Amino acid sequence: MKWLTSIRPSLANSSLKAQWSPHKEWSTYVGDQKLNHFSAFDWDPDHTYIWRFTSLPSKQLVSIDDKTNFATIIQLIGAHSGGNMKTDPRVRTSSFCRNIGALLGVAASTGGDKKVLNIINRTPYLCRIDLTTLPTKGVTATPALYRAISLFETEYVLVPTPKATYYLADTGRNVPHDAGCLNAVLFHNPFFGCIAPSGTFQSCLVGDDLSISLDSTLFINPAENFERARLELPTVTAETGLQNVSSLDSGDIIRIVCYAQAVSEVASEISTLVLNKEQMVLSTTTVHVAKYAADVEARYLELLSTLY
Repeated sequence: MKWLTSIRPSLANSSLKAQWSPHKEWSTYVGDQKLNHFSAFDWDPDHTYIWRFTSLPSKQLVSIDDKTNFATIIQLIGAHSGGNMKTDPRVRTSSFCRNIGALLGVAASTGGDKKVLNIINRTPYLCRIDLTTLPTKGVTATPALYRAISLFETEYVLVPTPKATYYLADTGRNVPHDAGCLNAVLFHNPFFGCIAPSGTFQSCLVGDDLSISLDSTLFINPAENFERARLELPTVTAETGLQNVSSLDSGDIIRIVCYAQAVSEVASEISTLVLNKEQMVLSTTTVHVAKYAADVEARYLELLSTLY
């Protein structure tokens, strides 16, 4: 986005500069620093996908008030990550993850946010956006670089041009006169209802009637926290009647779950670092993340070999 890139050098606050990076620049950094969990599922070299679990895709939107200054935008986006500051009307954005296995695994790990697991378990749709479709709409997706937990979850945040409004999905009935719609693809959430109240991961759904039994692959640590979080969350209202909802490939689902288990095991060993929601120093944190990513990859390949 030209407006975002052009104004960046004028930021006097160096800590603000460190809180965001354009996707192209970040991808180069990921490769240089060997943060391989970001690119583990980038199977198509011409496309990079980001994902979001959702129950109301055609009602979720991103917008920025045109009177909001750039420093405030960056601060609110930074505070948005890690579960904070998502209600400020000036910056209404939406968080995605680049690696579903990373998000699922961090939540399942020791000390992980079991509310995230409950959201995954209770939302019927999985929304996918191809980053190559965003520039023509004046929208960008930037990695959330304020808190370490976002780095492990591979969190991205959608940032629209100020004054523009975009909905994630278009039903033909939800887009007002001055708003647009992102080219999101909707899938049935394969993990919908797959975690029992006891915290036991049961099976994954493929299509309407086929399930993959993986109950011995992903463990929730500790399981009792999942039930506690379930009771704290309000009832989820799900959208109905959506058209063109697809199903994920069964092989992709297996890879996601195996990666999630690898993340859960490795993240549990360094939970203090992984779950840190304080402002981080990126250059210091990535040294630890590179080793973590290598350990996750090695464990993931071990787990995958038992199912293929």
